[in-house]
Amino acid sequence: SGTEMTLDFSRDFYAFYVKTCMDSWKSSSYCYPALYRKIPLLIASCLKAEDHFAIIPVNSFSFLWLFQLKTAENAVFQLRSLAEDLLPIWEDKLSCSCTLLVCTDSLSWDELFDLNPRFSEYFSQKSVSVLPDASCLSLVSREELPDLSGAQTGSRPDLAISEPLLGNLDNYLHQNDKNGYFSAFHKLTALICSEKSMHSFSALEVYLKISSLLIGYINQRSLQQKLALHINLYSLYYISNFKTWKEACRYLEELSEFLFRELSVQEKDRKQELVFKLRHYIQNHLSEDLSLSLLAEHFNYNSSYLSYLFKQITGTGLSDYITGVRIDRANYLLANSNDSVSSIAEQTGFDTAQYFSYVYKRRMGITPSDYRINRMPLA
Repeated sequence: SGTEMTLDFSRDFYAFYVKTCMDSWKSSSYCYPALYRKIPLLIASCLKAEDHFAIIPVNSFSFLWLFQLKTAENAVFQLRSLAEDLLPIWEDKLSCSCTLLVCTDSLSWDELFDLNPRFSEYFSQKSVSVLPDASCLSLVSREELPDLSGAQTGSRPDLAISEPLLGNLDNYLHQNDKNGYFSAFHKLTALICSEKSMHSFSALEVYLKISSLLIGYINQRSLQQKLALHINLYSLYYISNFKTWKEACRYLEELSEFLFRELSVQEKDRKQELVFKLRHYIQNHLSEDLSLSLLAEHFNYNSSYLSYLFKQITGTGLSDYITGVRIDRANYLLANSNDSVSSIAEQTGFDTAQYFSYVYKRRMGITPSDYRINRMPLA
């Protein structure tokens, strides 16, 4: 049988790209190490003694198989026969299907570095599928494999403007400015999608910077669990999950939408919690100075913002609310205690009994003394 890992670096080689069906592999009774041990034995059983091969794992579900045949005569026939022999044995022994791409031209060792991305790009461009219940075989020439020689280099004239956009994106995200964020985001993703190849380092660099920015923010705000209820997060760092940059950028946009939706919910909760604390503080400090400036200082907020926020949430102005709570408390004391009007004015935060009577009559239509005499029902 053939021999593994004894390739001659002075000779060209032939390459198979093997992509297994993840679903059928996962359902296989073998664990990954056991599968890896079986593959060389399966290949060796189909080769002649003078033929040699090597296996290069690409990831958990894809491999490069390199072959050096004793003779290059009828190489295409030999390669096809070898592939056709391997597929049924693969399915039978490993209980999973695969798609096998066979390059029918011999390749030099200088081409090895770009071989995996060229095969991967071929899969993406041709939309080659790996079916769970049937293996398939495709023969391709060197010329049919995408040329990626220019995909990783170049002056990057368009992507050079990405840095200020990325800075803006970060600022808008931390300011919770959704409109500004998506304005910068769509400009960045347009740059990414202008690159056709999924192996463009220029596009990959920008994509990963956006992804890293989102990962950092999600981690900082502890949003992993909440976002995971709506969308998978592992695609942030597994670019191989996408066939095109358009698909990858659509994922980032969808994730960003969910992120801003969650931020909106959190912001609303934060505002409501602040208003709840503000109401509680007012009700427990009626006899004290409850001026807007002191409340703003106590809660560490700008006074204008605090007043605006309170009215936005409750529909009532903050000063009007404070006055209403003070009058309600005064009504209770007037009806249920023998305290003097002056004492009640002091307990409810009014500077003088005269000012208390003035505010009380303007709000209730009668004086505090008349209210006590008539024993009006509490509001």
